[in-house]
Amino acid sequence: MRSPEPKPLERYEGASGEISRGRPGAETIRWNRGNLGRYPFTVAFSIVSRWGPGCYWECNRSNRTIIEVVTKGTATFVQDGVSSIVAEGDAFIGRRGAPYRFQTGPSGLLHKRGLYLTGPLLETVLRHCGLFHCDVVRIARRERVLSLLHRIHALLSSSGSGCERNLSALGYEFVLEIADSAPGDLPAPVSRLVRMIVADPARRHTNRSLAALCGLSVAHMNRLFKRHVGVTPLRLREQECLRQARHLLRETFFSVKEIAHLSGFDDPAYFCRRFAKAFGMPPTRVRRGTAPGPPA
Repeated sequence: MRSPEPKPLERYEGASGEISRGRPGAETIRWNRGNLGRYPFTVAFSIVSRWGPGCYWECNRSNRTIIEVVTKGTATFVQDGVSSIVAEGDAFIGRRGAPYRFQTGPSGLLHKRGLYLTGPLLETVLRHCGLFHCDVVRIARRERVLSLLHRIHALLSSSGSGCERNLSALGYEFVLEIADSAPGDLPAPVSRLVRMIVADPARRHTNRSLAALCGLSVAHMNRLFKRHVGVTPLRLREQECLRQARHLLRETFFSVKEIAHLSGFDDPAYFCRRFAKAFGMPPTRVRRGTAPGPPA
């Protein structure tokens, strides 16, 4: 069966400067019409998509986290400047607050099912489950995950009694299933350093100080990190510092110079250059409600 052609360009502007746009293919969306603020973690909506060549969607900073499972074909997923090919049976995770783009992959076909999640404890849950830094996960129990997605989609279609509580419970179960597939077997030195960096990214480190903390040589430490995390420890620290800076820019009234210092940068000019390279815009444009969409 031929995949549908891309729709005309669509654009959505949400709260706090969120701008989404793209050319999706055929999609069925089921919204949660209940009170999303009633539970600390819940499903905002469920989506089923059939995309062909040329279909894409991008967001400068979503107010929700997306987890979508590729059921047929491939996707290309880009988040915070890192690109991944998502194969059939994989899930990609778009973090709340991060710029991302996904599109039909090299196969020219993309069928997917997924959830948009929200709630005040969402980030805490993702961190606790080890998913906060995952872009792509190879699903271990695919049938179980797809069964949960079907149940949630059907529940949103019926909107019967007790829907909100059931959605919160099923959404949490879905995240746990994805988390069980995430790489949790990091070598102990890598796992220890990742936890330390994420907990306090602004703390000053050098390659030598980090290597000493995990009892490895600098070269071996960097090799392990690149193999298991995808970046070196200092690169991971910078990414976390910049994410923290972006949060402070949106949620506080500190000056850019103050935020640079709080985020672990001694030189505000260097901070501004690194921030613009990472997010495609200077810090002054990321104040609440003023951030533009992602660069084309």
